[in-house]
Amino acid sequence: MNSLVLLVVLLVGVAVSRADRMQECLDACEVKYRQCLACPETENTMCKANKKLCNDSCWGLYGGGDEDYEDVF
Repeated sequence: MNSLVLLVVLLVGVAVSRADRMQECLDACEVKYRQCLACPETENTMCKANKKLCNDSCWGLYGGGDEDYEDVF
C-alpha cells in the first residue's frame, strides 16, 4: 500500500513540475516576442507566427494530452 501512495505522490510531482516548466517556456516565448506589437504590419505577422511556433514547441515538449491550448493565448 505504501508503494502505491509513493507512486501517486511521484506522479503528481512530475505533473506539477512539467506544468511549471511549460509555463516557464510559455513565459519565455511571451518575453521574446513581446516586441511584436511595436513591429510594422508585415513584420508583425511574421513575429506572431514565430511566437505561435515558440508556444507550439512548449506545448509539444511539456503539454501532452488533448487540451485546447488556443484558448490560452
